[in-house]
Amino acid sequence: MNLSLMSTLVLASIVVGCSSSTKTTPSKRGAQQEQNQDSGDGTHSNAAPEPVDCETQWELALRQQTVGSKFVYDSSLSAMIGESFERYVTITASAPEAISQSITVTSGLVKQFAPNFEQQTIRLDKASFLKACQTQVPQPVAMSTLGGQLVLKGRTKEALVIQGRTIPAECVDVEVQNVTYGGYKVSARVKMYVSSRYPALPLKQILTITDSPSLSIINGASFTDTLKSALPTAN
Repeated sequence: MNLSLMSTLVLASIVVGCSSSTKTTPSKRGAQQEQNQDSGDGTHSNAAPEPVDCETQWELALRQQTVGSKFVYDSSLSAMIGESFERYVTITASAPEAISQSITVTSGLVKQFAPNFEQQTIRLDKASFLKACQTQVPQPVAMSTLGGQLVLKGRTKEALVIQGRTIPAECVDVEVQNVTYGGYKVSARVKMYVSSRYPALPLKQILTITDSPSLSIINGASFTDTLKSALPTAN
């Protein structure tokens, strides 16, 4: 979704799997210890302290996603046939109460078979972000705007290499049912890689459509989005 069926059908899918462990979010003390360990590792020496408080994460998101900010994702679609393309995200509004983004997809297949996903506008309001954050559900734009039912299946610690930097992240495995996006009702399995250092900005996302009654042609389709543009400043 947000990636984007879940946010633009989040365009996601990836062969890199994350385990289905049900490991819970560490305590603030544990998180601080992990930060200290990260700061001692050469790959993380420039990383800012990881914000634990949800309000702090939202404030950081506003600083990182100012109006006009642009993020580019390498995307791919795997169905009966496959295609690689790019997804462009532009921040169109960034205010204390909400962040909005415009999403454009360059895929000819998406344009042909699911045109509603080619150009989307997504809004993430602060209340939705805080509710998701406080209930230990990931807060990417993709997941917070679609309604429906969301079931957390598992979450594990992972690491991603973005722009040559190793980024500590969490791989969150969720199942979404009966969400409506772009006029289509779908259910899907989503694996996303998120970091509280980059709140509301999925680093990588995998989306597999499990059911789409109104657009059966995309049943079983899998989308993968990986951030390829520069990361915002994490402070």
